[in-house]
Amino acid sequence: MKVRKLLGFAASGLFVAAVMFVMGTVSAAKAQSCDGSDDRIVAEIYAKIDNDKELARQRPHIVVVSKAGVVRLIGWTDDKRSYDKVVNIAAGVKCVVLLNVNMFDEAPPPADSPLRSSNGCAPGTKPCGDVCIPENDKCSLN
Repeated sequence: MKVRKLLGFAASGLFVAAVMFVMGTVSAAKAQSCDGSDDRIVAEIYAKIDNDKELARQRPHIVVVSKAGVVRLIGWTDDKRSYDKVVNIAAGVKCVVLLNVNMFDEAPPPADSPLRSSNGCAPGTKPCGDVCIPENDKCSLN
């Protein structure tokens, strides 16, 4: 009985190690085959947004920032369906290694929200389209 348990643990350990090896190999291959710059990543995401009529009209409040392939979406969409489309577009672009949506909402913020640039941006942020973004981020809407 103990031998079977030990064999089961060993097999599980080997399986986990094999999966980690394959994932590492795939990630390394993706990184090596990636020739895209951050500007190209941002441009490709916006081009796909612009090709969708529903999303194109929401562009002033969808900010895309990319640093070393880490893409951050800032702002909001008009509804959950649009949010899902934007997230899927960004995640599907070649050379995107990580997608951060912590500052991206699936619904517009209240009219008095500090996220809206129409209210004046808080210290440490600046206007970018309809959105207030961190001062150090590049405004990709210009």
